[in-house]
Amino acid sequence: MKKLFIITISIFMLASFNPKKKNRPYQFIIGGADLIVEGNIERITTGQGSILKNRYQLVVTDYLKSNTQRKNITVQMFEEWTCDIRRKRVTEGQKLLLFLKEGGNGYYQIIHGSNGELIIENDSILNYIDQFPSKKYPEFKEAVTMFLESYEYNGPIYTLSSEKVKFKKLKPDTEINSMVSKNDFFKILTENVKRYQ
Repeated sequence: MKKLFIITISIFMLASFNPKKKNRPYQFIIGGADLIVEGNIERITTGQGSILKNRYQLVVTDYLKSNTQRKNITVQMFEEWTCDIRRKRVTEGQKLLLFLKEGGNGYYQIIHGSNGELIIENDSILNYIDQFPSKKYPEFKEAVTMFLESYEYNGPIYTLSSEKVKFKKLKPDTEINSMVSKNDFFKILTENVKRYQ
């Protein structure tokens, strides 16, 4: 009877356990990326026995932040887990906006799982970003560019809550305020930066 009670309680506790990914603010993802690119998947490689067993070749169509001008880059896929899954299976021809770190050996790693791999279809972001009011891709892409022109961040993507982080302003307030009035995504990014100043 005691065993049955313990098993029942354990099952109940496991059933009510709801792990959740702790999303980093996009200011850190944008600031911490070595490379932010838009592109289309050309080829997918999966399999065993390779360091880069799950990767794809991306044909870059636009650079938002860059330390290279290569037209083709190799991207290592992020590992999915309970709290962070792809919204749609990776397919050849798929359009993506990627936030990447250099991984060494000529490949790049996606920053922060699905938050660093945005799937684009019909000018919408498929994997909805809960920090923002809509899924409109052109406005989001413009906000990322505006943010890169307006702020600089050299800290780590993942910080402890006790660590002091700082964004350096690259434009005067009047210019930033003018940009804020034109783009809701940029407005949210800017408001969140104020929390770290």
